[in-house]
Amino acid sequence: MWRFIGFTLPILITTVNCLAQNATLSSTVKDPQDAIVPAALVSLTDLGKASSVKTVNNQAGIYEFATLRPEAIRCASNRPDFRSTRSHP
Repeated sequence: MWRFIGFTLPILITTVNCLAQNATLSSTVKDPQDAIVPAALVSLTDLGKASSVKTVNNQAGIYEFATLRPEAIRCASNRPDFRSTRSHP
């Protein structure tokens, strides 16, 4: 889920955001039974640059990555007592 920022800001700031093309990605880590999985390591990999950023989700299972470039990414999550998962671009 991508949310673009800047649509209701003043014109000058909106223009800067349009040029920057930043996005925010947030979601929840859940197991196959739809139960929340807290304290999971979530990583995003930029497939074009092979760089990644990481975060740990909160007790509600929610994680967020702010100011991302909207490019092809792969999202992966894992926790020591769970099997790793990853998205397919």
